[in-house]
Amino acid sequence: GLQLLSEGLSKLVHLEVIWLDFSSAGNISSRGIKALATSLEGLTKLGRLGFHVQRCKAVGNSAIFAVGNALKMLPSLQVASLDFAGLKRMTDASLAHLGECLVDLQHLAALRLWCSRCKEISDEGLQSFARSLSTLAKPIATVHVDL
Repeated sequence: GLQLLSEGLSKLVHLEVIWLDFSSAGNISSRGIKALATSLEGLTKLGRLGFHVQRCKAVGNSAIFAVGNALKMLPSLQVASLDFAGLKRMTDASLAHLGECLVDLQHLAALRLWCSRCKEISDEGLQSFARSLSTLAKPIATVHVDL
């Protein structure tokens, strides 16, 4: 399923907008999300990304790290909408890594990040994320973080 989708996505090198919403697919695993994230890495023209995996109970830190790694490989990214709400395995380390991966994105203008009901995220993770945002190459016009 997701492996085939990942293989197909990686071939769409001229793609500018993609919205991936698996919020109703509770059985999606970290392995599937990592495959999808890796497939995004070569989409250098991607300007708008929606990546929604809220309520996917099996998605953990390794998948969120892969999403972060994919983000930093998207030099044209202008808008990122990331919904990780309700991921019980998302931790401070994931949030900090996401922030670090955004630092060099020159065109990022809007970021929406949902992490509500992620019980393993604390003030420490939020502070790390905020520190990263304060060091961005270019200030972001719109930031929406829901914890």
